[in-house]
Amino acid sequence: MLCFTEQHREFAQKEWPALAIDGLRRAQQTRARDRIARIAAILANSLVEQRVATPDDVEEMMRIAMELGDRDILAMKLIAESASGSSWSDRLSWQHAWDLFKRLPWRANGFFDSDVESVCSKLASFGLLARLDIPPNQNMTTSMHNGYELLQKGKAFIRFIHSGAESARA
Repeated sequence: MLCFTEQHREFAQKEWPALAIDGLRRAQQTRARDRIARIAAILANSLVEQRVATPDDVEEMMRIAMELGDRDILAMKLIAESASGSSWSDRLSWQHAWDLFKRLPWRANGFFDSDVESVCSKLASFGLLARLDIPPNQNMTTSMHNGYELLQKGKAFIRFIHSGAESARA
């Protein structure tokens, strides 16, 4: 059972209708069903989030959803799942983040090394991931030159696009 605060009601009545219109406009601009579904999830989840979202946050999440495809989302979810057991409030230590990143099953999920760098740098350009450049004093042998970690904005994006149907399956 959802319990809405006065702040939730105010958001739903004053801010959300304009966001819904913006979401419909964005959905009309794309044929990609996955992106339309993500926009719908963002709008729906913005109403039921425990912490009331700001209109700017919802608008930003919809903007990002328009630019990301399924492979981008898969890469971000792989990184998020790898760190899900870690207790972290903001950023992991470089070594811990790198260790988690290098253990990800990229190839098992259809990614080549060049795909990983390309997708992750795209996600970083939206502020969803942070690049973990290998320090010059590290003696690391790997085919990947950089690792990435999920930032708070990335965690929020995943939370916004995670629909109730996905929660029921998880």
